[in-house]
Amino acid sequence: MVDELIIYMAPKLMGTDGRGLVNLLGFEQMGQAVDLDITEVSQVGKDIKIVARIKN
Repeated sequence: MVDELIIYMAPKLMGTDGRGLVNLLGFEQMGQAVDLDITEVSQVGKDIKIVARIKN
């Protein structure tokens, strides 16, 4: 099980055929969503770095 996510986001938009950030099979409703605490947000060059931990 993952307890921390480090996500880098580029300032780009893609169409509907673009690849999604995360594909969690079986999670199709908001009630199934995993809650996160964002612990850090910073800029790395032109990208954004987000560090998040799973809420207990």
